[in-house]
Amino acid sequence: MFLLINECSLDEQYQNEHEFREAMQIFISALDFIAKLDFPKEVYKSNTLFNHTGVTGLHLNTFLKNNHDLNQLFVGNLQRLGPTIWDKTHDSNSTYHYNTVDYVETSPAELTERRIVNAEKPGFLFNFFKSNAFSESVELSISKNSTINVEVDCNFDIDTIYNWLVENGLITPSLTYDETSKLSPLDQQTVLNDTTKFTLTKLRNQGRKVYNKVGSGELWVVDNSRKHAGTKAHIEVFDENTKEHLGTSLYNKDELDKNFKVPNRKL
Repeated sequence: MFLLINECSLDEQYQNEHEFREAMQIFISALDFIAKLDFPKEVYKSNTLFNHTGVTGLHLNTFLKNNHDLNQLFVGNLQRLGPTIWDKTHDSNSTYHYNTVDYVETSPAELTERRIVNAEKPGFLFNFFKSNAFSESVELSISKNSTINVEVDCNFDIDTIYNWLVENGLITPSLTYDETSKLSPLDQQTVLNDTTKFTLTKLRNQGRKVYNKVGSGELWVVDNSRKHAGTKAHIEVFDENTKEHLGTSLYNKDELDKNFKVPNRKL
């Protein structure tokens, strides 16, 4: 696997240094998690990373120098991963648009090109939390020269990285969901794991895969909200044609409860 730290996701999204600090703690924790993975990984960064600003007028380099404890943790975890400056494989004369912005000469463009060259090698953009440009998206559609659309994976914390590793077959989780968990269950830990009843679609909702319940005209998807994790874990159910909300089911039950239908809600 490989990842590119997305310098463009540090785009003055924080209102103050306190928010910047909290976001850096999330980022550093994720670096530590990645460093502990016991299989080969390639980590790349842009040579402009430290010039980007989390708070208006405050560059990452300056912020870290002003916060010695964070600087030690950040540098220490980076050194464990041994990131290198990526060698450009994308074409400077091409365009790589996401939401009308051309990201040529940056990490999003570089990862897009690498996905075009070798779609089989799993990789993702590692974003800073709550980016203005990339939000908390776990998948982007980047257009090269307005002719080739490439789906690019993104992660921004331990939870999203863990789910990505599972989805890409790099780690194997327990098939039993821990109801004390602060994370929503993986698909494999729910009734969606029964392939005789549920088939995967190309749809996504809150970054989660959407399944078709065979012969029912229903679409099922795990509620990805952290406030609905643990004992509140459940699956949202929608109409296959209208995409209207029909209700919910407990994560381990194949039972639609229409009492929890939300009017005017759609997939």
